[in-house]
Amino acid sequence: NVVMTMMAAFALSKKTLPGRRWIMLFLLFTMYFNGGLIPTYLLISNLNMLDAVWAVLLPGAFSVWNMIIARTYYMGIPRDLQEAAEIDGATSLKAHWYITLPLLKPIMLYIMITSIIGGCLRRANKGELTTSDKIDRVVTNRWLALPIFALIMWGVYTLSIGTIGNWTVGFMNDTLFGE
Repeated sequence: NVVMTMMAAFALSKKTLPGRRWIMLFLLFTMYFNGGLIPTYLLISNLNMLDAVWAVLLPGAFSVWNMIIARTYYMGIPRDLQEAAEIDGATSLKAHWYITLPLLKPIMLYIMITSIIGGCLRRANKGELTTSDKIDRVVTNRWLALPIFALIMWGVYTLSIGTIGNWTVGFMNDTLFGE
């Protein structure tokens, strides 16, 4: 999952890729409107993969959502870093291997963790709604989404400004200015 997602994200993060917007629109369309279980079964059946390991591996080998997140992460890495490495004599591949990939470790770790957790949750519940699905039904409810978001943002603001801000101001006043 990580390798396929990162390769697609790398290609789609390049502004010189012809048809990049159309590819992204196609991928977004498939993310929102997938065929469902029966068309997937028919596709795997027509490809003669019913009794193969590939029938399990290939459908989950690529995640559009993770690719969008990784693509955005790629686009945030300054091009100047690769240009500096190429000026120092590194090839494009070496610059990518030694400069860009170490910067991508957090996003690769995120993709690995979400893939593992997603696989475990699918196997553990065998068709029942997971806790995450139950939470998603509440949070994405048309009428509850905005109040829940406002409550969470109020909590984050109160915690960060109220608690940590007071501790920081008190520490600075006591340490720097002393009483």
